[in-house]
Amino acid sequence: MSDQPSSRGRGFERPAILRIDFRTPVAIVDWTEALLAIDRAYALAFIYLDRVERALAYARLDSLDQFVHAVYESDLVAERKGPKPWIWHVDSQVLPDKARLCFVRLRADSPGMGDLSGATGPLETLRKYRVDRDERRKDAEWREQLQREGMEIENDLKRQERDRAEALAESARTEAIRQRFELLIEVLGVDEARTVLARELTSANRALDKADMAHAPKLLPAERRTRPDVE
Repeated sequence: MSDQPSSRGRGFERPAILRIDFRTPVAIVDWTEALLAIDRAYALAFIYLDRVERALAYARLDSLDQFVHAVYESDLVAERKGPKPWIWHVDSQVLPDKARLCFVRLRADSPGMGDLSGATGPLETLRKYRVDRDERRKDAEWREQLQREGMEIENDLKRQERDRAEALAESARTEAIRQRFELLIEVLGVDEARTVLARELTSANRALDKADMAHAPKLLPAERRTRPDVE
């Protein structure tokens, strides 16, 4: 039996729907750019969350021998070999078929509405940083700068990782698990994934602005569908 922890039942992979409202008419080029930006940000959010979840799972393995074997024999380390960071080349094609972002409903009147089906975690990441960005617009001191916005997102993701590490270290018994988790953040490429994800979330927000899409998308329960609905 493999020492690697199972990925079954991970909460962030549960199916969900992201509903985005938009005004019509909208230029085809703006609409296309927005959808491609959403798709890439979604894929990177999935990869990022996958790395964090695996870091938690590996950190909890029973023995140090299991931990070392599972990490260094896994494909996660092999992916990072090469002249350039692997994460810069990620797109939706690397995701499992069932996890890819798909259209399930489109209403093209004004205002229009589109439902995108995918995994809960990445969709919630897209929704959260779309809403958070709109809130920052209300701050008189907020200035739209790509670098500043990306840094804010990346710092928020780092805080979430620290919170998870601290939750693991509630007792002295789990201190070793917390240390393993922090080591894995580097080993599994979480730092790289976080940086690129922050950049792509910022790019997706700008593309959504250009296509005049909603600042407050909604996350809904998944629906069983065999083909997209177009109205």
